[in-house]
Amino acid sequence: MSVITAATSQNTLGVSRVHVLPTEFVRSQILDVILDIPPKCVKTGIYFKSYPSAYLGMLANEEIIVCISDILERYRFPCVVDPVTLLQEEDFDESR
Repeated sequence: MSVITAATSQNTLGVSRVHVLPTEFVRSQILDVILDIPPKCVKTGIYFKSYPSAYLGMLANEEIIVCISDILERYRFPCVVDPVTLLQEEDFDESR
């Protein structure tokens, strides 16, 4: 099962927009998954460098990181942080 924290508009040339989902919606997704199919472990994305209007990465902002951390602390699932390669600033073009 997956939990979505941000949606991107992208193609092979790069990411043009990022829409971070509200933290309460992310929390709701996580708890719904846990109640239905309790995971044996959890894999998270990495927190990327911020840009003026968006964050890149599966852990889209500090508020979402704290939300996920609180849930992991409560339920004590083993956790793996995905070592995603950091995107470069030129990979994100807000003008498109």
